[in-house]
Amino acid sequence: MNIKRKLIKDFNVKKESLINYYNDEIYKINYKMYDELPYKGKLILVTAMTPTIYGEGKTTVSIGLADAMNYIKKNVLLSLREPSLGPVFGTKGGAAGGGKCLLIPEDKINTRFTGDFDNVATVNNLISSVIDNEMYFNSSLNISSERIVFHRCMDVCDRFLKDLTFHMDRKKSPNIEYKSSFVITAASEIMAIFTLSQDENDFKSRLEDVTVAFSTDNRRITVKDLNITNALMSLMKETLYPNVVKTKCNTLSLVHAGPFANIATGTSSAISLKLALKLSDYVITECGFGADLGFEKYIDIVSRNNKIYPDLTILVATIKAIKYHGDGNLELGFENVKKNVELIRKTNIEPIIAINKFNDDSSEDIKLVQKLCEKNNIEYSFVTSYKDGNKGAVDLANKVVEKLQNKKENDIKFFYNFEDTIENKIFAIAKNVYGCKDVEYSQKALDDIKVINENGLSNFAICMAKTPNSFTDDKNVKNRGDNSTLHIQKIEFNSGSRLLIPYTGEMILMPGLSKDPLIKHFK
Repeated sequence: MNIKRKLIKDFNVKKESLINYYNDEIYKINYKMYDELPYKGKLILVTAMTPTIYGEGKTTVSIGLADAMNYIKKNVLLSLREPSLGPVFGTKGGAAGGGKCLLIPEDKINTRFTGDFDNVATVNNLISSVIDNEMYFNSSLNISSERIVFHRCMDVCDRFLKDLTFHMDRKKSPNIEYKSSFVITAASEIMAIFTLSQDENDFKSRLEDVTVAFSTDNRRITVKDLNITNALMSLMKETLYPNVVKTKCNTLSLVHAGPFANIATGTSSAISLKLALKLSDYVITECGFGADLGFEKYIDIVSRNNKIYPDLTILVATIKAIKYHGDGNLELGFENVKKNVELIRKTNIEPIIAINKFNDDSSEDIKLVQKLCEKNNIEYSFVTSYKDGNKGAVDLANKVVEKLQNKKENDIKFFYNFEDTIENKIFAIAKNVYGCKDVEYSQKALDDIKVINENGLSNFAICMAKTPNSFTDDKNVKNRGDNSTLHIQKIEFNSGSRLLIPYTGEMILMPGLSKDPLIKHFK
């Protein structure tokens, strides 16, 4: 059954709300036509243990679980992120699943798709262009070239764009020179706004609130001051419509927005998630990287932003990753799984461990993982969807359905309150999520806190920028990493997305290509 017929038949979607984008395999759906519908779906959030170089298969498990629930005749939708071209052509590759757990058409989804990323980048760079234009013509905004805080963006990996000096020659006024940079589109504030906005009006309001620079007399300058909102919105109206595709097993998925999770929130759009919960009985979504980043941000930022909380969490793990964190010792490496489970339980959610099973997993290791899960009172299920498709996650699907049938109402606990001081919010995450004993601030970070407080922006959510490869800010520290010190290098504020972003360790907003990038082997 094609997408259009399935949407109409199984989800009561109105034919006139659908816009065909490619060969009846990709649609956009006008979410505005469903504003009055109540939420009916249960939300299943997929996260993972601390990721490793091998890849744990979070998207594969998400797709496999959705396919399995569809197979057992449950009304289910996926809500996933759009791939970024940077990783697609860089080191990670595509983000449409793998094996028999695949979104189709895979090539289109991984490369430009419906142009959402292009439109986000265009909006972003138009803002930068107008900032420069205001300075060039000595406008009344009096923009200080030394205090431009808005970055250009591009959806490719290019390390030469990380640190740049922009120079403008002028005939009748002094030349202008300032330092800035490009960030990858998935790390831009416009992408964060795209992800968090509830609807078109909310997007417009947030867009106008974006701080682009400060004036020579220390006044905060926003996009609204540039008087370009209507032009920017003309590019975004259809971009805000969620994209609909299907899996290889004919399960439908909304694929919309694509922020990174080590810097941004790492989730699909609020608009697509809310639409999915109105149309289906079960919605499966994922959050980026391990639970210390994706899950924490989902609970503290995304859930509170959307006023929608997970009914159940799946934690993806692999035997290979567990052994990696124990330097070959599976029992020692299981401490990483335990720590991820512990932080999820702090929110009053009891997770199920989805063990993504590989052909080379030994029977001894499988038995030991089962024993360790049972010893720690952790419900688990082995998943073989990559190889077996929808039948490979039926056990997990049945456990999910049973758990949700018996679930009481949500009583989510957060890791901090928005009203706390910036330092207290950061320490709460460092202690309760990462297991740190202390937080140290550079002088730059302390100066940033002062500016944030002076501008009345301290009550924003914390969106920690941290390596995904460790509970600490050192990517080389494996397993639990307890009692470390978190080092805060700087803190940026994004007034449009309403986020404070502390940078820990070495964080790169514009990645470079590897020595042998996937772009050379692309098929």
